[in-house]
Amino acid sequence: MMTAIKVVAQEPITFPHPSHASEEGHTADIYSIAVSANHLISCSRDRTIRIWNLSDHRLAHPPLREHASSVLCCKIHEESDLFVTSEVDGFVELWRLSTAQLVKKWKAHADSVLSLALGGEVLVTGSRDKSIKAWSVAQLLLSSRAEAAGGDTTTADVDDDDNTAEPEPLRTIGAATAAVNDVALAADEKSVFAGSGDGSLRQWYLSSSSGDEKPSRDFESPGGGGGGCRRRGICSLSLTRNGKRLVSGHSDGKLRVFDVERATELMCIDAHGTCLTRSVCTGEVDKATGGREEVVLSGSYDGTVKVWMEREEGKWESVAVMRFQQEMAIPANESPTDDNRILSVALSENMVFYCGQSPYIFGRRIEHRADAS
Repeated sequence: MMTAIKVVAQEPITFPHPSHASEEGHTADIYSIAVSANHLISCSRDRTIRIWNLSDHRLAHPPLREHASSVLCCKIHEESDLFVTSEVDGFVELWRLSTAQLVKKWKAHADSVLSLALGGEVLVTGSRDKSIKAWSVAQLLLSSRAEAAGGDTTTADVDDDDNTAEPEPLRTIGAATAAVNDVALAADEKSVFAGSGDGSLRQWYLSSSSGDEKPSRDFESPGGGGGGCRRRGICSLSLTRNGKRLVSGHSDGKLRVFDVERATELMCIDAHGTCLTRSVCTGEVDKATGGREEVVLSGSYDGTVKVWMEREEGKWESVAVMRFQQEMAIPANESPTDDNRILSVALSENMVFYCGQSPYIFGRRIEHRADAS
């Protein structure tokens, strides 16, 4: 008996709720989304961040307007009650998830911060300036306390508006060969994976006894050679939950799967023709027969979100497709345009969330069903 992923036949949920779109919605394209158990965070070209309740699709807090430029990226670390955002002008902001209060804002890079990875101890930022930096979360919180108390860290509340002092990174991990489009932090937070616009993919180790220069390793593709051999630009990265595989989305529409231990490519999938694969996400869905099944989401400039499963070792199949064109009520006889691009995807508890060149976020439930065939 085969199993299949099906998109539940119902209207998509939308953020904002249709009844409150005019007063709660973004006013421009949404660049990035991140999801926790109870909330969805979105950041936009309209220079705002919005935190949504998953339960009623309404705003949990008023829009956050601390930004002087477009907000490019957002990531959550739910266990720490923190989330982080980044801007076109090189600033990064650390926030409390539960209260939506700004913890720390600082100039992290000389150019746009394109990518973030947030753990309990380490924050990693990647930039168009070709640099990757690692920051201590504890030090960011401590500096905020010190500023709030005028230098006395024993009496301060973490969340305070007086948080303008510039923190120092744990280290600038290394100079990339092109813009760092995405970063992924290993579960033990001892290394980070960085994908660049020239196709290079490298794992950087954050601690070492080898002196100032930390070791790193390139991920290879068939044909030999590291540093992006036969690979087009990397747009997005996602580690599987067990940390054994790394998935990448590319500017030529490809989806690649890498073995982390061996730093080698396992599979190259023609996911979206020649249209850029903008966002990838790994996760698990409930199986019809019990347990959980690993899936990969890919969102593309072709206006589709695809759900991928490994049917057997090394053989991946697209098992469900969602179309931005459909959600935006664009007539079927009209070809997708640049306005239909998917920019970010996320997965939580069998719900696929996606956004793009519109002020809306859509969500559809997928189910794992057993096929009699």
